[in-house]
Amino acid sequence: MSKRDFKDQLSVLKYRVDNNKMRSYMRKELGSEKLVEREIQIVQSMLNNRCKRHGIITEEDNIVYLKTGNYFELIKGVKQSLAYLQQEINRYRKGFSSDTTFWYNVDKDWNNLPALLMDLNEIESFNLQCYLSELEIWKSELCSTPILKKVLVTMNSKYDEAALKKVYDYLRNTKYWADNNIGSRDFIRIFKTSSIDGLSKKLRIRKIGGSKAFVRALVDVLVGAFDAKIVNSCFCYEDGGALNIGIHNRPSKKVSEELIKLLSDI
Repeated sequence: MSKRDFKDQLSVLKYRVDNNKMRSYMRKELGSEKLVEREIQIVQSMLNNRCKRHGIITEEDNIVYLKTGNYFELIKGVKQSLAYLQQEINRYRKGFSSDTTFWYNVDKDWNNLPALLMDLNEIESFNLQCYLSELEIWKSELCSTPILKKVLVTMNSKYDEAALKKVYDYLRNTKYWADNNIGSRDFIRIFKTSSIDGLSKKLRIRKIGGSKAFVRALVDVLVGAFDAKIVNSCFCYEDGGALNIGIHNRPSKKVSEELIKLLSDI
């Protein structure tokens, strides 16, 4: 069922709709508490209007029923017979055949027009009532779901800014350093000080043999761990192309040793 006519279809179907289908629809289309609350209001209004369509059963209505026999005034100026109600409710027997208790009560009420009218109201509104219950449950789940805060994602180097500045100066003298590269503050930002989310400047590496091994060694030494997704978010080739480095790319032993020596002297 589509989002546009989901409620309308529930209100007219002559068979029981699986609650799992309702839950699937809600999770797909109603992802916020505000949307769910609006849906609840609409469904409640639909249920109220449906009951009004058949009138309200009162003691006075029962007296009228006793006086008029087979007819009952449902809407002002319109009368519907017991036979009509029986015909209408029979249209639901096949689609709701599993609800044996309900049909047992219907059979008991078969010749009691006011009681049968209430049975008809109940079966006509069954899917909408189930949907309303599922909406209430879904609303409570949304209310209890914690809002995930944006997590700061960094390389999280164990070295301080002074050490990272030394590494930056070292990198500028390597053959892997591309022209027009980032400044020292951006380099430190990548490895230490703040989130890489929304990073506009990446560290550019020349597209030559051994460049991935170089980057792998740099990250391993400065961070002590390697996350390919984060690394590829912070590095690129000199033309802006994706580095596409992976965990399978081995670090350069020579670069690792040079960096370790450099940092040990600080």
